[in-house]
Amino acid sequence: MGFDHVVANMFFLPAAHFAGVPGIGWDRILNNWLFAFLGNAVGAALFVAGFYWYLYGRQGRLEPSAGGVRAGSPGDGRGDLASAAASSRATA
Repeated sequence: MGFDHVVANMFFLPAAHFAGVPGIGWDRILNNWLFAFLGNAVGAALFVAGFYWYLYGRQGRLEPSAGGVRAGSPGDGRGDLASAAASSRATA
């Protein structure tokens, strides 16, 4: 399992080929680029997009701690800790 990065391989593999490293031909370089690209695309789709969905895509869900009301969006002043603390001080 080689954790290859396709953009880095676009420099290092042709550089190795032009330097005359034995066993590095254009067929192997293109094969590596293809599978490194596919692996990078799958990794980005699963891990990066999944991470962003986990952080930001779930904001429309109901918050059980808020009594079943919808969570505020970031920046509207209803979903952050500072406004929650201010409102709890105002009611106390």
